[in-house]
Amino acid sequence: MAGISLGNRIGLALLGLVLLGMSGVMIWMANRTALLARASRAWPSVEGTVASSSISSTWVRQGRITLMHYAPALQYSFVVDGKPYTGTRIGFSDEWLGAPGDGAKARAEANAARWSSGSTVQVFYDPADPSESALVAGGEIPFTAFSGNFVGVLMAVGAIVCAYFALARR
Repeated sequence: MAGISLGNRIGLALLGLVLLGMSGVMIWMANRTALLARASRAWPSVEGTVASSSISSTWVRQGRITLMHYAPALQYSFVVDGKPYTGTRIGFSDEWLGAPGDGAKARAEANAARWSSGSTVQVFYDPADPSESALVAGGEIPFTAFSGNFVGVLMAVGAIVCAYFALARR
């Protein structure tokens, strides 16, 4: 393109590379959770102990409104082949990620009470990497996996557009 200088072409090419790299990371992260959720259905389990159980509360902005986001916050310990591990993941579904509002606070409190401090729990763990664990195996693929893939694809399209304009010769 006659109207785009060499410096701008280089800038577009670099932006395209950054977007492409970010899209790959975004898609990898989104699918990793989905793959772990699916794989966890076949994970072995051991008994563990809940070390702490509470709810976390964080302010989140949704448009012009700021709401309090509530989620159960657990830490548990377990032993696999004589080696101690700790985990914080309850499960893979969105229901364990929490939500804003008073109803979410009640759900988070109920879930924290379900796994009270000191209680014995079944811990599902990845036999290839026991540091990957959950109290609830399987579950629905989280919405974050779908939205992460969507954003990753949009970034990849942006990278292609940048590459087109950086490489086009007119």
